[in-house]
Amino acid sequence: MRFFNFKKKINFKKRILFSILFTAGFVALFNNIWLVKLAKHHYSFKFDIFFIVLVLSFLISFKLSNYLAKFKEIKNNSRIDIAFLSIFFILLFLPMSRIDNYSTKAKNENRLLETYKPLINKNGSLNYNFGNDFEKFFNDRFFLRSFLISNYHFIKMLCAYKYYDTGSIVFFKDNNYVFDKKLLPRADDFPKDKVIKTAKALDRFQDWCDKNNIKLYLLVVPYNMHIYQDDIKPLDNPKGLIALNGNVNEFIKNTKTKVIYPFDKLKEGSKKERTFFKTDHHWTDYGAFIGYQELMKEIKKDYPKIRVLGENDFDYHYSKKVRKGLDRKFGAGNQLNRAGAFLLPLRSKILDEEYRYFEYKDKASIVRKQFDNTHRLGEKSFYSKGTDLRVVEIGNSMNNNLLPYIEASFKNVNYFYLNDIKDRKDEEKYKIMKYYKKDILDFKPDIIVLCLTNRVIKRIDEFFLEEEN
Repeated sequence: MRFFNFKKKINFKKRILFSILFTAGFVALFNNIWLVKLAKHHYSFKFDIFFIVLVLSFLISFKLSNYLAKFKEIKNNSRIDIAFLSIFFILLFLPMSRIDNYSTKAKNENRLLETYKPLINKNGSLNYNFGNDFEKFFNDRFFLRSFLISNYHFIKMLCAYKYYDTGSIVFFKDNNYVFDKKLLPRADDFPKDKVIKTAKALDRFQDWCDKNNIKLYLLVVPYNMHIYQDDIKPLDNPKGLIALNGNVNEFIKNTKTKVIYPFDKLKEGSKKERTFFKTDHHWTDYGAFIGYQELMKEIKKDYPKIRVLGENDFDYHYSKKVRKGLDRKFGAGNQLNRAGAFLLPLRSKILDEEYRYFEYKDKASIVRKQFDNTHRLGEKSFYSKGTDLRVVEIGNSMNNNLLPYIEASFKNVNYFYLNDIKDRKDEEKYKIMKYYKKDILDFKPDIIVLCLTNRVIKRIDEFFLEEEN
């Protein structure tokens, strides 16, 4: 008879009306996931998502009204139970309240996010995998996802013994190293079957330089994990490093280009002070200075009169923060930033060591001009007191800490940064002759310095791909 009394107090029509009002409110509240703003005054209506939100909102609100009515009728249940149940159902909608429709990459995970795939394809056919596709899309973009992941990792990290592995970033609790797991040395970083092919590709570039009266030098740089393997046990991979370095040395033997690989010098220098950062894979100012001096030893054989800078040519200051990049800004380091918010409370503890930063004493006399557009990223510099030679420096991000020494040594320097070019896909980055041949010839350099990491030198065979005539 209680059910009968319930019907008298809250009849079916009132429940329907309540559900409709509740549904309208939720559909309006979460409009950003079914009415996506593409540009000003331009929206995309996602009918399939709208239908899902509409149906789920109505069913949950209808069921909620039923429960509320029953709880009100059953005297043994308190108002706290009613409030708890109401909050529970409302929280079910929280993850969908702000769907991230705009991001393309999960920075902390170093991967692309799933994109939305509609129920009806552009050609009019049905997407029979819509359920799985939508689940992947939602799992990558629901509201507070980063917050939940960071707290999950933070709790697991606190429970870890010596180090915590997020899958991509590894944090060592005893010495505060934060490493990129993918940079652990492996033989396939520069596989054996690529050695001869890469050597021939570099020789082709060498021949082009010879034809244009340009001296060519290649500086090969390792990563922090390669130098500090002894500090990251049991995650180190000595066999992988031996194989990688063996392949690099085999490559050096098979090319006629002058190649400088200062691995041993950097390893030795790291006993004195940091040659690489603890929270970033790039070399420090000191590590880059070691690389610079080894490079200049080779250049001096061809140009005996050039002046090689020594430590007395620099002033120094110290900071616990990481300075890298073309802009030379200070920060926490690439790996620490990518670790996510779960390490945020520990940042001051992790950044526990000071690095020495070099400042050229006459840097005020160096005129610099950075350029950043859809085709180029880099810097031009002029130093009237430098050796009267024209130098092109080209390569990936290790060049950014090397550049201040090069531009203080020569009168004219053009630096072309191959990474992070706007609107340029990864497969286009190392097509040097396609994008930079004209710039190089117009500049008429005496010297080209290639500076590439030991995992990237295999891409030298891309230099002449789709070369412009």
